[in-house]
This record gives sequence, structure tokens and C-alpha cells, in this order.
Amino acid sequence: MGPWTYYSPFAVGVLLVLALSGTLRASVPHLSDAAAYSYIAAIALGGGIVAQLLMLGIQGARAQVLPVPVGRSIRGRPAVTAGYLILNSALLSIVAFLLGNESLTTASWVLAILAAGSALGAVLIYIWSWPVAAPDFRDES
Repeated sequence: MGPWTYYSPFAVGVLLVLALSGTLRASVPHLSDAAAYSYIAAIALGGGIVAQLLMLGIQGARAQVLPVPVGRSIRGRPAVTAGYLILNSALLSIVAFLLGNESLTTASWVLAILAAGSALGAVLIYIWSWPVAAPDFRDES
């Protein structure tokens, strides 16, 4: 898998949000043009990050592997658990954002806190499993 393939979800997430930029601009009529486009750019960046996290979570949950820098990978149960927590965090973040835009602040805050808890769990599992990450591409002689 090359870098274009691996980071393409980020580009797709950004482009998806930018495709909705007219609707997003109409949702904030009280902002000046510069502030509105900064808002849209921030949401586009967030959309790209969430799309990349969804791909990373699926990779951990289904392929049972999470990449670690310097040519190593977390494999097995820690990768699956962290992958599902990443997916949970990303999906809860999306729903919390949508509920927040609909002025359902209590539900939005509850889901945002649950998303943050899932993200914290994924980070802790990732950090805990990092020292025992298996080297990639070694000969199995």
C-alpha cells in the first residue's frame, strides 16, 4: 500500500466537506466571509482527520494491525481493541457534531465525552502495546 492509497481517506474527507461548503456557509449567515471560510476550512480539516481515523480503525479492527513508526506494527487483540475504540470515537464525534448543530447540547456533550473516553482508551492501548510491536517485513526463516 503506497502513501497515496494510505492517505486518500484524508483527501476524500476534506473533499466531502468542501462539496457541502455552500450548505455550511448558509448555516452561519452571521459570520463574515473570511470567518465563514475559516470555519469551513476547519470543518474540512476535521472531516479529513475523521475519515483517516475511520480507515485506521477499520485496519485495526478487521486486519488486526496498527502501524507504529520505525517499521513496526501492533498486531492481534490490542490492535482489534484499539481499532474498535478508534471507530467508536470517530462515529460518536460525528454524531455529537451533528447533534450540536441541531442545538441538542446535552446529548451532544454526552456523546462528545463518550467519544473522548473511547479516544483516550485507544491511545492508552496504543501506548501500552508500542514496546511489544512486531517488526514489519522480516524474514520468517
